Amino acid sequence: MPAQRASTTQSNPATVTMTGRSRKLLAPLAAGLLLVGATMVLETDATAAETAQFTVPASIADDCSVDVSAEINGWLGSVPDGSELSFGRHACYRVDFTLNLIDRDNLTIRGQNSTFLNPTIPPAPRITRPIWRFTGGTDITIRNLTAKGSNPDHKFLVDREWWAMFRFDGTQGVTLENIHGRNSWGDFVTLSPDTRTSP
Repeated sequence: MPAQRASTTQSNPATVTMTGRSRKLLAPLAAGLLLVGATMVLETDATAAETAQFTVPASIADDCSVDVSAEINGWLGSVPDGSELSFGRHACYRVDFTLNLIDRDNLTIRGQNSTFLNPTIPPAPRITRPIWRFTGGTDITIRNLTAKGSNPDHKFLVDREWWAMFRFDGTQGVTLENIHGRNSWGDFVTLSPDTRTSP
């Protein structure tokens, strides 16, 4: 019998999911589970395996020796929606400019305890330059990474507060797991509406 994944979704947003190693518990759990108004959906592992896996190219420097923001942006733009992206384990990526993802759907970014460092000093008057920026899009998950700025004294300066760690403009369904921010000039996470003008 193929391995199965069971998820139960109630009328509220909560979802209970079983995958992989927990499949042996599926039968007794399903037999004793009573959810009023709930729907149980069974999916084979073949369905789950449809998520495409991508690893950051080895040609991108991972020791913070040079700026790789253009290279990472190029790679991020090349992978399709519905993918899982993995960075190097305990790597360090120097990103002097923002990593931009626009109108992306169902992406999982696995940092694997990597660090994304912007070592530059924000100019004044203000400019907006977060380390990571998402505009529009849905279902974005980011796991296990650190964003680090260049503010060694952790002092607030109003002309430099627009350099956030992460910025989401109108993105729907965002999950951040084990995410750290250090030496930021601005917010750790900024949530804003999508202010683009519709055509």
